[in-house]
Amino acid sequence: MRVAVLTAIYGDRDILREPRFRTPGWDYICFSDKSHLSKSWDVRVTPPHASDPCLAAKIFKVLPHRFVEADVTIWVDGNQEIMSDLYPLARFMSGGIGVWRHPKRHCLYAEAAVCVQARKDSRDRICHHIRRYREEGFPEGYGLWGCGHMVFRHGDITKDFCERWWREIIGGTRRDQVSFPYVVRHSGIKLHEFQGTPWNYLKLHPHAKGK
Repeated sequence: MRVAVLTAIYGDRDILREPRFRTPGWDYICFSDKSHLSKSWDVRVTPPHASDPCLAAKIFKVLPHRFVEADVTIWVDGNQEIMSDLYPLARFMSGGIGVWRHPKRHCLYAEAAVCVQARKDSRDRICHHIRRYREEGFPEGYGLWGCGHMVFRHGDITKDFCERWWREIIGGTRRDQVSFPYVVRHSGIKLHEFQGTPWNYLKLHPHAKGK
């Protein structure tokens, strides 16, 4: 089983941190617009796909099958540090995508409201996006999952899911946790919900710059 751990950093938003633990035989790849960020990550300098640094990094999370050859990819946001062996996440995952439930919220509409309040994206863009979901009858309280750390088991179903998810993001708000539940419901993808907390494996750091 070929496994790749992925992250991406564009602009000055985050600092790439060296993994505290590297699983032998795995690839650790960082996509960036800068070289010489790390001694242990395989930094691949790639022109940004968007002028927005957040979107420029996000494409590698949402569409990993376009950029790496692997059976499983593990995504870690650029402001997270790998603290321990991630092997259990790849080894024991069933389903196409592995995620943790959001610890605070259970509804994409609640997530959208928080994003508006925190100015995570344009208010108009977020409101227009969720208005469409309401008009389509997407239910409140369907579920919410954290998307800052995810595991993808590559295959046709997962690929189709990711392509659809990306279309939702570029066609609406960049806040991927808002659109993820919608695509889950409409795609039929099988999720693997990890138990416990991702912070047994990762450490969250403040963004170096911006939101």
